[in-house]
This record gives sequence, structure tokens and C-alpha cells, in this order.
Amino acid sequence: MKEPLPNWVDEVMQGLVYWVGYKQQLYRNYPIREGELVGEALSLLSSKVEKDMRINAEVAYEKLCGKWNKKERADIVISTKSDKFEYKKNVKIVIEVKRKEAPLKEVEKDFIKLAKLKNKNEKIRCFLLYVSPNVRPKDYVTDAGAASKGEVPIKNGFGFVGQVRKVKKASDRFFTIVEGRKVHNAIEKSHFVCLVEVGKN
Repeated sequence: MKEPLPNWVDEVMQGLVYWVGYKQQLYRNYPIREGELVGEALSLLSSKVEKDMRINAEVAYEKLCGKWNKKERADIVISTKSDKFEYKKNVKIVIEVKRKEAPLKEVEKDFIKLAKLKNKNEKIRCFLLYVSPNVRPKDYVTDAGAASKGEVPIKNGFGFVGQVRKVKKASDRFFTIVEGRKVHNAIEKSHFVCLVEVGKN
């Protein structure tokens, strides 16, 4: 997975993680819902994606690649615009969004969907956007706050794996006071947005 990331990735991810920090300041005791994260990501994408690209939400997977469970939908789909538009021909990128509070099974389910889609059409770039307010997601982020270099295994993933391609973080504090001492915990208590790409090693 050495293909360069789309040019909008840095700004969209940084904007999203700042938005997460803002929401956490306003509503500290209320978790951010997945639909809110998707909505904000769409808003950020709409101003950054190239003008010849089309952005859609909640697209049925069967529209992307044919036979599929009709209930399963992709959170975000980016396609090229066309006079005779068809998702199967025009889709370029599919993004699933997950938040830290989601059960592990739901995260695994999204990885399997992306791997299955990739297995049907390897030209489609498939990403999981993982959002973790107030805690470092250890599977994706190192102690130093960088992207983990190891593979993210995908059960029943058709031979595909995940790779953390980009991490963005924001913090509302650089230290806390514990027994009168400053304890630095900027990394462990930061907000994170991680981009995991599904593909071949």
C-alpha cells in the first residue's frame, strides 16, 4: 500500500479532529454519534475534494459492485462525475467511519465489508476512518502519537489487511496536576483520527 493518499486527506482529518475536540469541550459527558462524524467528514470533504469528483453518503454496496446484502451501505463514497453516472464504473474511494465507543465486532464488520469490496474490485480504494476522543487507540497509534507500522489483521478478509496510513491528533491539555505535580499526558489524553487503508501487504 504505497500509493499516495488523496491530496485532501491531511486537511480533512485535521479539521475533523479539531471538530471532535470542540465537541468534547461543549458536551464532555456525551459521546459523539457516528452519524455526526459522517456528517462533519462530508462537510469537510465537500470543500476539499476536486471539483470533478462527486461525494455521496449511505450508498448501498450492491450499487458499488453488484450482488450484496441490500441492507449494507457505505458511509461515504467518492466517485468521478459523469453524464452517464454509474457507481460501479465511477466509484474511486469508499470510506467507513467508526468511533471508539463502537463495539469491536462493528469495527471488524466494517473491515470485512471493505475487504470484500476490495476483493470484487481492487481499483477501489477502501478506508476506515477511526475516531477516538480523549484516548490513544493503541492498535493504530504508537506511544509517541505516530501511525502504527504493523498490519491490522482482518478476519475472513480475502487476504487483505489494514494499514494505518495517517494519524491526526489534537489535545485540550498538555498536562494534568496529580498530587501537586505536573504529569504530562498529552498523547494519552488527546483526540485522534486515524485513517486505515485496506489492501494487500
